[in-house]
Amino acid sequence: VRRTTLFALMTLGLVAAVPAGAEEAVPTFTKDVAPIFYEHCVACHRAGEFAPMSLTTYDNARPWARSVKQRVEAREMPPWYAEPGHQTYGNDASLSAEEIATIAAWVDGGAPEGDAADLPPVPQFTAGWAIGEPDVVLSMLAPYDLPANATVPYLYFTVPTNFTADKWVRAVEIRPGDRRVVHHVIATLQRADPDSPPSPEPSLTRQRGRQIGSLGGTVPNKLGVTYPDGVARKIEAGAEIVLQMHYTTIGEATTDRSRIGLIFADEPPARMVGGGALINPFFVIPPGAEDHVVRAERTLAADTWLTTMTPHMHSRGKSFSYTAVYPDATEEVLLNVPNYNFDWQLTYELAEPKLLPAGTKLVGVAHYDNSANNRVNPDPTVEVRWGDQTWEEMMIGFYGTEMLGGAAEQDAAREPRGAQLRERLEETRARLNLTAEQIEQVDPILRAGFVAQLEVLREHGINLRDGSRSGGRLGLRQLRRLRRDLDAVREQTIEDLDAVLTAEQLETYKEIQEENRQAMRERLRQRR
Repeated sequence: VRRTTLFALMTLGLVAAVPAGAEEAVPTFTKDVAPIFYEHCVACHRAGEFAPMSLTTYDNARPWARSVKQRVEAREMPPWYAEPGHQTYGNDASLSAEEIATIAAWVDGGAPEGDAADLPPVPQFTAGWAIGEPDVVLSMLAPYDLPANATVPYLYFTVPTNFTADKWVRAVEIRPGDRRVVHHVIATLQRADPDSPPSPEPSLTRQRGRQIGSLGGTVPNKLGVTYPDGVARKIEAGAEIVLQMHYTTIGEATTDRSRIGLIFADEPPARMVGGGALINPFFVIPPGAEDHVVRAERTLAADTWLTTMTPHMHSRGKSFSYTAVYPDATEEVLLNVPNYNFDWQLTYELAEPKLLPAGTKLVGVAHYDNSANNRVNPDPTVEVRWGDQTWEEMMIGFYGTEMLGGAAEQDAAREPRGAQLRERLEETRARLNLTAEQIEQVDPILRAGFVAQLEVLREHGINLRDGSRSGGRLGLRQLRRLRRDLDAVREQTIEDLDAVLTAEQLETYKEIQEENRQAMRERLRQRR
């Protein structure tokens, strides 16, 4: 009895020695965790959105506590993959180390609810359009039926605008018909073709030869885009919108009919939204390769204000970086994504536009893992080449820009390039007598080859509008380098076409290339 009494007294003494506020050291949902969820998570993790569970209330969140801790400690959630220390991004969704520690301590402490009086107001989300009431709403031509369970390939839906005049867009939002099944949407613009009117049925590929620009996109945590005052994006009269849809089935059949809302500017903007892409379609990833590297680069002909970057690869994508090599040879990392995640097509928005002077070289470097160690690899035993579908691969470093002043002049300067491209594609298709199936495969190769040739000319200082050269005439040594670079592009294009064209068609293409080569030599000879 004396031992029992002594033990009880010792125990009471230990309890009494615990500081009065010790239990309060464990974070609670209402006071500590809810503010984090409300700021970073509930845009997606709420009823009716893509995320699998809601985190708006304690009752919603408590069953998922351990899973939440695991995902945030692994930095898988919220989705944000930019390596810190390079640039400041205005849409940085990552949690701080302190916020992660708070969530972990809450879970480890039993995930208590806390005092209801500490709970901040639940964020209110607009029931309609996040950008406000649109001036026009455009929809897919028909609902698309999705099965309960299946892998749905990327699908492309064409939406006519029927605009009779050019429009300047200051806000754009893409609203999925059923957010539960729409993983992401990428919207591009293309010129209309009277011989190929939009169809309600989707396509497995897009017609790259008609593409004239980007419109935007949406992922689960991106509800819409409103540009700053004085900034807008141009949509040409009669242009069509192509929606690249990535669907994910949910165990029940459903339908989707996504819509695009646009708000127009009252007048032409002082700054025009533009952009470009670092593209390299000329790659072959060997079977089993754990770290295959593909590069693309582009030299900027004019001062450029960089605003956004969007790396794009597929399931074998491993990492992607953007680097600026300035005219004085100094280098700066603009973005590094060391752990690329195909499931999240994120756009990284600079907090402030960054000036890249004329002559700056933008370099994109992509790494791919085609080994069995890549758990999302569709097939590590095959060679992988460029293609639209997820079992194929892409290497694209999209980037957004703002054109400050002289927008009309810059727009006009781009037009000859688009006109040349369309004319060259149409002529080549006709001479090769391509089948419809071949056109879908050949057009991206021809387009990439033509753009690569134009970039070579630009890098050698040749004006695409009139054939003149900045810095004077070409010397013999410069002319040889130019010919060498152009020949390298032609040879690569021929090599890629070899897998698609018949032997007779390939010989015809070589004849076309030789004609173009002789014509270019004559123009350059006249300019010397």
